[in-house]
Amino acid sequence: MVDAAALTRVDNPPLVPGKEQCRFCPALHICPALETAQHALVATEFTPAVKYDAQKLADALSQIPMVEARITALREFAYAEAERGNVVPGYKLVDKRAYRSWTDEDAVIKWAKASAVDPYAPPEIKSPAQMEKGLKKPEKEALKQFTESKSSGRTLVPVADERPEAKRLTAVDFAAPTNAVSNLF
Repeated sequence: MVDAAALTRVDNPPLVPGKEQCRFCPALHICPALETAQHALVATEFTPAVKYDAQKLADALSQIPMVEARITALREFAYAEAERGNVVPGYKLVDKRAYRSWTDEDAVIKWAKASAVDPYAPPEIKSPAQMEKGLKKPEKEALKQFTESKSSGRTLVPVADERPEAKRLTAVDFAAPTNAVSNLF
């Protein structure tokens, strides 16, 4: 890793997109080799209707992190240039969405009570993670009976990822029992 980082600082560094040194490269946003790889990746088409090469799909997926890193580097560079006062044609700096907050909470509470308005929200139950903080193992184990873990969806990851493979749904999972259908009519 240190050797890869050092390669980014030499004169005429190797232009090999996707290798470890790209992660540390200060010229990631202007690298011609990475730009060429990015164009090739974007030009590659995969559709389920046409037989595609599964290995080419895997190779394309492995290139995505470098393309994402280049996009991030481009955004950061453009933002830094705009912050320096340099014009980026077609773009401008704007304030992020404003969130309102109290300037003087004590004054708000005083006003609310005088106006017969309840300034407090009803208490909410803590999340399982918040509840577990500070508890000892037996108490944490006892809380498990009240929890469930629900995935927010699926994500595609390399096989080396430690998480177990998700169950695949098949037509059998959606098949209606035959007697249940006949009972409807």
